[in-house]
Amino acid sequence: MSDIRVVGSTVPTRLTADGGFISPRGLRDGTLAVAPWLEALALEGRVFLANSGTVTTPITFGAGALVTTAPDLTQTVPVGTTVLPIEIRIYMEAYGTDAIFECLAATGTGGVVGSGGSAITPVSLRSDAPISNTTTIRGSDTSATYMTTNVAELFHEGARFAITKTASSATVSAFDQNLFVWRRSSLWGGPVLYGAAQLMVFAKSQAGAGFITYTYAQIPSNSVT
Repeated sequence: MSDIRVVGSTVPTRLTADGGFISPRGLRDGTLAVAPWLEALALEGRVFLANSGTVTTPITFGAGALVTTAPDLTQTVPVGTTVLPIEIRIYMEAYGTDAIFECLAATGTGGVVGSGGSAITPVSLRSDAPISNTTTIRGSDTSATYMTTNVAELFHEGARFAITKTASSATVSAFDQNLFVWRRSSLWGGPVLYGAAQLMVFAKSQAGAGFITYTYAQIPSNSVT
């Protein structure tokens, strides 16, 4: 049995101490006001952002065809932590010379992050960062082992034709409007990285450079099962 009583309010005032009962928030006509779950996680400090490449310094993506041992961003989720990817955004500053561009994001288990590349420190999207990130994120790996179990290619995109664009291109023919984005909100849901698990992101062209922005929510695994 449940008893929900909505108190109409125009100001979100906390009426009781933590741990006590509190009336749900609602409109004056009794309609419940409910925040999206991911927004609620952000309010708790459980949503993080990782940047591979920052400000005016892009990263150099792996050259040539897509190679599963050379991800441009990897996330390792340890036992006890569960991650919900929210958005992956890939911006290409340069493709290099005439070659196909392809990008891929996949999740699974059994993968191993190599020793190449550089460590990426994610930041909490709550400014006081009350919860610490427990995952490991690296950029521009060169010796990874691709996932072996329950592999899900959640995002596979590309330019679909050979393209030439270098950082110094300044002609209309080199203009590129492509921004490659995967969003959890565009699906019924999305992958759940129940640790131990991995996520790998790839962006491959002849001599690619650019930025990867990765947003995710992190929760304790004991809140899932």
